Amino acid sequence: MKKILIKYCIVLLFIYLSFKYNQDIKLNVSIILNIFAKNIVPSIFPIIFISNYIKYNILNNKTNKTLKYISLCLSFAPSNALLTANMGELIYSTNINPLFSYLIIKNILERKIALIIVLTNLIINYIFLYKNLSNKETIYDKKNISEIIKITTNNIINILGTTIFFNIFITILSNNIPSLSLVPLEIINSYKIISSIKNYYIKVILCTFINSFCGIAIYFQIKSINDETNYKFVIKKLLISIIITILTFIIIIMN
Repeated sequence: MKKILIKYCIVLLFIYLSFKYNQDIKLNVSIILNIFAKNIVPSIFPIIFISNYIKYNILNNKTNKTLKYISLCLSFAPSNALLTANMGELIYSTNINPLFSYLIIKNILERKIALIIVLTNLIINYIFLYKNLSNKETIYDKKNISEIIKITTNNIINILGTTIFFNIFITILSNNIPSLSLVPLEIINSYKIISSIKNYYIKVILCTFINSFCGIAIYFQIKSINDETNYKFVIKKLLISIIITILTFIIIIMN
């Protein structure tokens, strides 16, 4: 409990000092809050709610591998790390909800390309993941509607908090290094950077990569849930994301 409080105090102090001494951070955070309030929350709250309902009340305690993969996909990272039984599952399944990814990517690229990126990621991950899926049962208590709403709200707050923290971090770093090098850090801020790029093919490549890799921020959250997470996990996930990016790009340019 003390460690958690210390972490929160450090984060809050960091945010306070950043707000106090950097006007760019104030502006960026206010933009993020505005986007979340007007666009992201209305769009993703129903998706996360439905995903959590399916996770706890429909696909819970299922040993069928395909159903388990569906459950992992519908759950939001990092919470889907709770459904994994081994490292192999964790590597291939801790992705952002595909509907959430599609809603964001379609605003950067065309809907057809966004759909190809999301579906290719799902299919390739399934091919890699299937042999790693165990038949170990994952059992949770069924949740009522009010509990699902609470869990969903916590998911959104978690996403918002991580986005703001890494936005501050990225804003500080962007004054010293190229913005493209910041793409792997956090998925929401990465899409913001990608949307400003003019080269269409670079947009496609980066959207595909970050959709699969999800951003380093996710792994900090997963680490707090699953102790198996370590640097080897991140490296393996990075390699898988590169493979998915290459294959997806080939499919897109062939169409």
